[in-house]
Amino acid sequence: MEADDIPPQLYDRLLTAEVCLNVGEKMSTGKVIGYKRDASGNLIGKTNPNPLLNTRMYQVQFSDGTVQDYAANHIAEAIYTAVDDEGNQFILMDEILDYRYSAEALRPDQAWITSSNGNRHRIKTTKGCQLCVHGKDGSTSWETLANLKNSHPIEVSRFAKDRNLLQDPVFAWWAP
Repeated sequence: MEADDIPPQLYDRLLTAEVCLNVGEKMSTGKVIGYKRDASGNLIGKTNPNPLLNTRMYQVQFSDGTVQDYAANHIAEAIYTAVDDEGNQFILMDEILDYRYSAEALRPDQAWITSSNGNRHRIKTTKGCQLCVHGKDGSTSWETLANLKNSHPIEVSRFAKDRNLLQDPVFAWWAP
């Protein structure tokens, strides 16, 4: 059997992928549901394992039910830019909506430690704090302060300042 005889859907990594794409003026998450076909039912473009040479056209269905056509390289670029070196997907943040503390979060009376020489030092931790994030794709999720502090430090600092949280132990040591 020749490679050209194998149906592309048996090895196509883009099929069924979830991807965040520009739809008009906003980002939306959709699922690649199939190939785009011409009026005669023929597949448009040629599949190639190298994303730069893949000219196949795909159909992407979004959560509102709409289906739009995208080129393979456009989908691949969206996937690659939304994943870090370890394969973790990240979201494009629109805004921080809220915060919450768990029982693990330090209370203000627990924020300092006295060393053996009598000097007081602030405990540096973000443990027990989560932020509710609204993504550009319309999703909402609770993320740890530790992750957002590293990925969006300016936005998190502004959020803490706007909410008068700069004295809270999880923000006081780094956000001001």
